[in-house]
Amino acid sequence: EGILSSLSCSSSGFKLRLKRCLLIPAEGQKLS
Repeated sequence: EGILSSLSCSSSGFKLRLKRCLLIPAEGQKLS
């Protein structure tokens, strides 16, 4: 799941979201 969320955040292109996704993959999925 961590990898998928990372890709999702990377797709967004937001550095802030990227950092959040790296720190909290679960939260990244919710935001996405």
